[in-house]
Amino acid sequence: MAKMNKILIIEDDISINKILSYELKNKDYQVDSLYDGKEACQRILSNDYDLILVDWMLPYKDGIKIIRECRDNGYIKPMILLTARNDQDDIILGLESGADDYLTKPFQANILIARIEAHLRRYHKHFKGILKYLDIKMDLTKHEVFVGDNRINLTKVEYDLLQMFLDSKEEVLSRQELLMKIWNFNYDGDTRLVDIHVFKLKTKLKESQACFQSVRGVGYKLVSKDE
Repeated sequence: MAKMNKILIIEDDISINKILSYELKNKDYQVDSLYDGKEACQRILSNDYDLILVDWMLPYKDGIKIIRECRDNGYIKPMILLTARNDQDDIILGLESGADDYLTKPFQANILIARIEAHLRRYHKHFKGILKYLDIKMDLTKHEVFVGDNRINLTKVEYDLLQMFLDSKEEVLSRQELLMKIWNFNYDGDTRLVDIHVFKLKTKLKESQACFQSVRGVGYKLVSKDE
């Protein structure tokens, strides 16, 4: 029997929490719920959750702080931020904190489930082999990335982005293409989502011989710093 994906919902609105739990259990997910941020990081880091749904505004500790703390402690699986805030600056802040995706309230349960399935499908996809470019090495079996001898800790989205660039090294990838392939459907946000995650990748790969070159009005390509 296939392993059930395990999801943690952190949402202080009891009715929303229960509705999401009901909908996800109907899709054969194993679901746990928290109603505040007090023990959220401890729960996430001590359990093998496949994906986290976290509200922004929570008692004790907000969703942004939870995501940052979990990322800082090595949690790399998908984290989706739920928020009533729809200002672009707030959305960017949420993504910069380490969220893989966001969904603004109110939303339809089927839209959330589609995004959950897209993220889990990619995270659990089994790859074999090694991708290399200059001093970057990606071990697709072990899901590890190295710059030289140094292992680099990447989130799922960062890993998927880097894999796309390694599959198409020195070729331009458009922002729209990256959105479509990474999120697996017509994404309803703007393309700054790509810029945020590429910037985070640049930071983590700053010691590499490779770099991301911006192609004005189009997207990015992975090239040698000597170019």
